[in-house]
Amino acid sequence: MTQPPKIILIGAGRFGKNHLRILSDFHARGVIEFIAVIVDKEKSARELSSKIIFPVFTSVLTSLLKMADAVIVVTPSSTHFELVSRCIKFCNVFVEKPLVENSKQARKLIELAKKTNNKLMVGHIFRFHPAVEAIKKILKKRPLPISVEGSFVSPINTWRGEKPAFEELHWWDMMDYFFNSRVCKVWSSRGKSFIKTSIRYSNNIDANFNVGWLDKIKERLLKFNFKDECLTIDFQTGIIILKGVKTNRKIVCLLAKEPLKSELETFLRLINNSDIPYPDGVVGERVVSTTNLVTKSSNRDKDRVAVIGGGIFGVTAAIALSDNFEVTLFEKNKNLLLEATRLNQYRHHSGYHYPRSPETVQEIVNATKDFEEWYGKAVKHDFKSYYCVAKKNSLTSKKDFIKFCSNFDLPCEDVVPDSKIINGNSIDGCFRVKEGIYNYKTLFDIITKKLKKKKIVLKLNSSVTNSELMPDGQKKLYFTNGCMKKNGSFDYVINCTYSNYNLLPNWLGFAKKDIELRFKEVILIRIPKQSPFSATIVDGPFATIVTTGENELFTFGDVPLSIRAIGNGQRGNKIIMKKLPKCSLWGKMRDRCKKWFPILDRAEYVKSMYSILPVGKSSKKNDSRPSEVTYHGFGCYSVLGGKVITSVTTGKDILKRIKNE
Repeated sequence: MTQPPKIILIGAGRFGKNHLRILSDFHARGVIEFIAVIVDKEKSARELSSKIIFPVFTSVLTSLLKMADAVIVVTPSSTHFELVSRCIKFCNVFVEKPLVENSKQARKLIELAKKTNNKLMVGHIFRFHPAVEAIKKILKKRPLPISVEGSFVSPINTWRGEKPAFEELHWWDMMDYFFNSRVCKVWSSRGKSFIKTSIRYSNNIDANFNVGWLDKIKERLLKFNFKDECLTIDFQTGIIILKGVKTNRKIVCLLAKEPLKSELETFLRLINNSDIPYPDGVVGERVVSTTNLVTKSSNRDKDRVAVIGGGIFGVTAAIALSDNFEVTLFEKNKNLLLEATRLNQYRHHSGYHYPRSPETVQEIVNATKDFEEWYGKAVKHDFKSYYCVAKKNSLTSKKDFIKFCSNFDLPCEDVVPDSKIINGNSIDGCFRVKEGIYNYKTLFDIITKKLKKKKIVLKLNSSVTNSELMPDGQKKLYFTNGCMKKNGSFDYVINCTYSNYNLLPNWLGFAKKDIELRFKEVILIRIPKQSPFSATIVDGPFATIVTTGENELFTFGDVPLSIRAIGNGQRGNKIIMKKLPKCSLWGKMRDRCKKWFPILDRAEYVKSMYSILPVGKSSKKNDSRPSEVTYHGFGCYSVLGGKVITSVTTGKDILKRIKNE
C-alpha cells in the first residue's frame, strides 16, 4: 500500500476518545488518511463536528466502507458482532476487546475474515505494554509458575454498570499470551461490579484474579509464584520485582510510548502487509471463551457452602456464614467439639503465653471482644491465675516478661507464690495475671442453641473422604454417612479439619502447607480439697496446671513430655499413627515437674486426653500460634486454627472475604 491507509473510526466515547486523539495525530503526520468518525447519536455528532476537522456520521454507510482500507471499532461489546460482520466484508478491522460476546459469534467472524482475506485484529492492549516483553523473557528462563495471582480493580465510583468479566478480561488474555495453555476449569464468585475468578490451565497452573470495581482501589498487578521466588508486575508504574531465596531485582520498564499508540501502529503495519504477530480472531475467540466460562460460573442464583470439621473453628464459621448462604456442616464424629476443642487445657488466652510472639498476642487481643460477645457466658475468671518465670533455662527473663506485659497492657502483679502450689526457689518471679478459661460444657450448650436457630444442614457421622474439582469450578464432596456413600456439590468449601489440613489441597490439587503434627497428651488430674487455680511456668521446657472450672479437676501439661510423637511433611498423620503411645507418661511428667509444682504430690491421675496439634514450621522460631486462613482459589479456604479465642474473628473474616467477592 503506497498511499496512507484510509481509516474510519466507529465510536468516540469513553475509550474511543483516546483512539480519536491518536488517529488525529497520525493523520496530521501523514501516516493515515482519517476519512470519517461514526457515532450513534445526532447530538454526539453535532458536538463532535464542532471540535474536529473530520466528517462525522451517525450510521455505517456502505459507500464509506468501500472507500476505507480499515475500520476501528470502539463501541460496546454488544454491538461488535453486527458491526464487525458488516465491515470485514469491505476492509480490515480492528475491534476493541472483547471481540464479541460469545464463541459462536467469534467463530463466524474468523470465517468471514478468512473468506474476505481481510485482517481482523482484537484490541488486547496489555500485550503492547513495555513490561510484557520483559516479563516474557524472564518467564522463558524459568520453569512454569506454580500459581498466578492478579488484580485488575478500579474505584467503584467509575463503574457504569459494565460486566467485570467482559470489561476487565486482560489477565486471562495475558495468561493466553504468556503460556498459550488450554483452560480446563473455571470458577467465579457472584457479583455485579466485582468478582473473584479462578482458572486452572492444562499446564497445571492455577490463576486467581480479582476483577472489577471495588471501594477506592485501583490496581493493575500480576504475580507469578515459583517454588523459591516470585515475580510481581505493577502495570501502573511499569515496575517488575523479582524476589526469592537467591534473587532480589527491580526492573523499571518506562512507558516511553503509550500502549494504545503501539497497538494501533501494529495494526497499520499489519494492513500494510507486514508479517508480524498480532492478536487475531483466534486469540479473541479463546479469550471470549474464557470470559463466557467465567460469566456462566458467576451467574448462579445462590451459593452453597460446605464446612468440613465440627470443631470450634468449623462450627463458628458455619454459624457466621449461615445468614448469607446455604451451609452444610460435615463432622466425622457422632457429635460436635469432640476433638481438639475438648481435648486441651481450656485456656481463655489473654496473651501471657506468648512473650516472644507479638503477632500472636495482638491477634488474641483483637479477637477477645468477638469471642466474648458470642461465647462470653462460657468464660470463667473466678480463680487465681499465675504466670511464673523459671529461674533456669527460660527464654524470657523476669524483666522481659514485665516489659512484654506492659507493652500490651496486660495486667501483671508481682506476688509471692503460694508455696503449696509453686516452689518459689525454682522461679525468678511470680505474677498474678488476668486470664480465664472457657468451660467446655457451657460452650457446647451455647453452640448447640445457636445451631438450632440457624438454617444449617448438620451432617454428623459424616466423614468427607474425597473431593473433585469440576470443570465449572463446583466442588463435589464425597462422604460416608454411616454405611452409605454420598456426594454433594458446593460453591465454597471451608476446610476446618485441623490436623487433616492438607487433605483438601491434596484432593483438589492446591499447594499443601508445610506443617508439623504433634501428638499431644494432656493429663486430667484431681487434687483433693484444692480450690481452682491456674499456674504456668514460662518460657521454655516447663509445665502448666489449669483448672477445668469443675471442683478439684485440673489439666496438666509438661511441654517436652506432653508431645508424644511428631510427624513431619505430607505423611505426618501416618507417621504419628505408627508412633502412638501404649501408655500414659503421667508418672514421668509428675516426677519431672514437682520441682516447680510441689502440689503434684497430692494429684491423682484421672485420664489422659490425646489430640493432634498442627504447627506451622515458622511458628517454631518464636512459639507463635496465629490463626491462618488460606485462600486456595476456586472458592476454597483452609483454616489452621491457633487459639480457640480467635475462632469468632476467624469466622467473621471468612464471611467478609466471601461477601466481598
